[in-house]
Amino acid sequence: PEYNIYKAVYALAYALDDLLRCEPGRGPFSENSCADIHRLKPWQPPQSVCSQSCPPGTRVSRRK
Repeated sequence: PEYNIYKAVYALAYALDDLLRCEPGRGPFSENSCADIHRLKPWQPPQSVCSQSCPPGTRVSRRK
């Protein structure tokens, strides 16, 4: 499991580095554009549906 985490972090780091080094006109997006790195926003964390009584380690699932 630790090696899979390492590979995921490694892949993410290289993807971010590629975005930072993108040259206009040679990018991976429509019309070969690059991402505007200053407009990138982190994803919103999922809202927990667990109540205060959920013990640590409990699996939280989405309510239907």
